[in-house]
Amino acid sequence: METTDPQSRSTANPAIDWVRVQAWVQTGILYLTGLYLVDLMLPGGQLAIYVNVENLGWLTWVGAALLFAMALGSTFELMNPRPSAFPIVIDPDYGTAQQRSRLLWNWVFLGIVTIPLVLGLGVPARPLSSQAITTELSADVTSLGLGSSSIPSSEIAPEDRNLLDWLRTFAAAPDLYEFEGQPIEVVGFMYRDARFRGTERFMVVRFTLSCCVADARPIGLVVDSPLGVNFEDDTWVRVRGTVAVQMVDGIETPIIIAESLEPTEQPEQPYLYF
Repeated sequence: METTDPQSRSTANPAIDWVRVQAWVQTGILYLTGLYLVDLMLPGGQLAIYVNVENLGWLTWVGAALLFAMALGSTFELMNPRPSAFPIVIDPDYGTAQQRSRLLWNWVFLGIVTIPLVLGLGVPARPLSSQAITTELSADVTSLGLGSSSIPSSEIAPEDRNLLDWLRTFAAAPDLYEFEGQPIEVVGFMYRDARFRGTERFMVVRFTLSCCVADARPIGLVVDSPLGVNFEDDTWVRVRGTVAVQMVDGIETPIIIAESLEPTEQPEQPYLYF
């Protein structure tokens, strides 16, 4: 009966150092994730769709730097391995069940941590739209609880106020009628709920962020204009008009009497930040 020398089998089927292979794969994931974070932060990147870049953007740079440092350290160790750096070599003929099991679970773990990177690279980033609005938006500006900014909204010139600035200004005013007839210009996307369907009214809406998209919150102003029928929900528009105080949901509310309504590009930062 013919026998096979184990040494000749090992020579014919050289063992693959799968632990080392996994270490290279892990290092590659670290490099790619760091590059992805840098790409998000560069001009034209999409980080503003995910987090409040004014308050937390620096954390992305820190995260990218840590990932690159880990990747470089791993690369150095792989290029200059210590004798005990990769102690487990899985031979397809002689590997133990325990070794194979650990190797398999390591691959599963690498696959799981790669999923966010694959989704980030493969799925186009889009800001929240009207589909993310799950409850009826309140038109009562005094109940929104929008907090305050470092610069009081009342000190911001009317032509420089965004939607959040106007709502804060209205909420802080003792008398809403002091704004009656004032010119106003805001940018947001079109939104109609059941209250406004079949009418000339709609809302111009933006999402606000405090930390990240997980705490996103929609805010808006009611607009009165026959021109609204020409635009579908989620269309970004620039509204110019004057402020009027009228009854909405039984509450005296500042609304916009639109004089012009124009489609516009989505802002580079679609969210407004607390």
